[in-house]
Amino acid sequence: MGKKGEEKTSKKGGCLKPLFFLVFLLIGSLGTGIYFTFVPQDLSDIDGYRDEPAAIPTAGRDLAAVLRASRSRLTPATITEEEINNYLSRTLRLDQGGLTKGYVTLRGVWVRLEAGHAEVILERELNVEGFNRRHTVAMHMAFTQTIEPGTGIATGFNPVGHSASFADRMMEPNAGRFGTVPVVEGYLVLVRDSFVALLDAYPEIQKSFQELLGAGMRVTIEDGRLLIAPPPAS
Repeated sequence: MGKKGEEKTSKKGGCLKPLFFLVFLLIGSLGTGIYFTFVPQDLSDIDGYRDEPAAIPTAGRDLAAVLRASRSRLTPATITEEEINNYLSRTLRLDQGGLTKGYVTLRGVWVRLEAGHAEVILERELNVEGFNRRHTVAMHMAFTQTIEPGTGIATGFNPVGHSASFADRMMEPNAGRFGTVPVVEGYLVLVRDSFVALLDAYPEIQKSFQELLGAGMRVTIEDGRLLIAPPPAS
């Protein structure tokens, strides 16, 4: 009897060891993931990024006017990543609102242009009882364009409903990052309003861009630049 009892105890212990090891791995992975959500992105690769506000450029093209001119004349245009970030630095009022106002500072908004999408990044600084740490959160802006026979270029947006605003439809619901960690589906809803509010701060840009797309002009996002081309010849 004693040997059988020892065998049962040994078998149970042998089964529990892998389970404890698996739980340990899961907790470790979760902790590592949470840690890296608070590790800010490296923004030094972004054209136009600046660490100090004193370096803000004082001159540059009015991007709303560039979009309007391209639309009205049906002419090509190129807007670089550096131009976009310089424009934001010159024109955007950095004001952190909501529940975090008072201990979170919005340091800047940056755009990284990559093939097929624009990554919009909010760079913040947390200041809580002597604790200072930078933090980044990002969402993607994207759309699709297809050539429809007989009608030209059609632009498609994210499926968030026809009643959603243009700014809301431009944001990718499942593409973004908290810190350096890609965000799983659904959690971007926690920060989506901040990005929509950012786009709504530029109604002229929105209006001109929407009219440009409505006119059937081709817009291509490449690494480091936005290309605008006239509608294809019918």
